[in-house]
Amino acid sequence: MKKLLSAIPLMFALAVVAMPGTVATAHADPIAFAPDWPVHPNHTEKTICSALQQGWSRRQIVAAAENANNSDLTGMDVDQAGERADALIDAARYADCPALNAS
Repeated sequence: MKKLLSAIPLMFALAVVAMPGTVATAHADPIAFAPDWPVHPNHTEKTICSALQQGWSRRQIVAAAENANNSDLTGMDVDQAGERADALIDAARYADCPALNAS
């Protein structure tokens, strides 16, 4: 019995290596915001909705939006862009993502 119990961790490790598709991993397609995304709220909300449906977190979406922001085009610094993106996440969730609200 002791030999069987000591082999269980080894069997688990081999199973993970042998069948990588069975281990749950997060997968989401990359999302791309236009450099002037705050100027296009409808398109931005659709992009956010797509990201939410794929399982992106609020933090990930805000970070992607902050990184895409071109302050020369938008006049917003990183913090302002982050605040705008955060607000648009709520707007997208309720206006453009009805499937997310069904649960």
